[in-house]
Amino acid sequence: MLHSKNYGERIIVRMKNTTWEKKNELRLILTHSCNFHCPFCHREGVHGKTRYEEHEILKIDDYVYLYQICSKYLGWDTVTLTGGEPLIREDIITLCKKLHMCGAKITVVTNGSLLKNRLEIGKYVYQLNISVLSVDKKISAKMTGVIDSLEEQLESIKLFRDMYPDVKIRINSVVTKSTFKKENVMNLMKYAESIMASMKFIEVYPVGSSEYLDIKQMEEILQEWNFIKQDCKDNINIYSNGNEEIALYRLKCSVACEKEDAERYCRANRDVFLTPHGKVNLCMKTNILKDIYYEIVGKKEEKLIKSIEDIMNYKIFECTEEKNERKTCN
Repeated sequence: MLHSKNYGERIIVRMKNTTWEKKNELRLILTHSCNFHCPFCHREGVHGKTRYEEHEILKIDDYVYLYQICSKYLGWDTVTLTGGEPLIREDIITLCKKLHMCGAKITVVTNGSLLKNRLEIGKYVYQLNISVLSVDKKISAKMTGVIDSLEEQLESIKLFRDMYPDVKIRINSVVTKSTFKKENVMNLMKYAESIMASMKFIEVYPVGSSEYLDIKQMEEILQEWNFIKQDCKDNINIYSNGNEEIALYRLKCSVACEKEDAERYCRANRDVFLTPHGKVNLCMKTNILKDIYYEIVGKKEEKLIKSIEDIMNYKIFECTEEKNERKTCN
């Protein structure tokens, strides 16, 4: 006989005793569909089947139940809604409302273009992370695969900001060979400032893709722009030219591959990425999935708690293997 309380306490103790401090969170991949076609999108590391029958898709009450379990036994109060493009889902506002009523601090990761049709979401979210690759129409169209996407995107973001001046907004921009140009970067920073948003530049993943720039290449470019590294904390590098600051964020998978104890770092910094059909992605590199669909929809609390513990303790070896490969290449 399993005891939910004991399993929950065991997870919490393990998290507190880990070397790296990081508050894990629940990340709900609400859909794999998107109205943009960015070539470098990693789809939260999930590949394979992306279309499901209606009976295979998790419903609002399923998501709420899972959040309540994570909140009760793990103390997680944050949940990120991502995709694909999560605003495509017709029930997104109702989901946010119910999660908000449960005390969830909600972040939505979106390209922002559909915000004008989902403005009510601002009543319930804590933060929007909006992907904007460029404020130049040609660059935006090239990278999103949608002509005139930028105009609709910026219009929707403005409508949202005007209606909700106190909701946190962060502009996410993926660093690519095509977009990491001084004029584009500075214009993005000015745009973020104009809508009272923070700015985050993120490396392309996976490593080795055609648009990939490694951290050394980025630093060389920044030095040409007179930006000097000021701080480096885990996966965040801060650079300044005396007036502006640029923050470069690296994905945890890339950082793990450079750690001596890569597997331990991975476990300590692992979030729960849940697909629309109730599977948790254990590793972005291998697409290893653990099915917890029936534990969720059947509200099998004790089995669900055990599955979450297994997910958090799952040993990944790919990070160590890639670290060794990088050393060999160097």
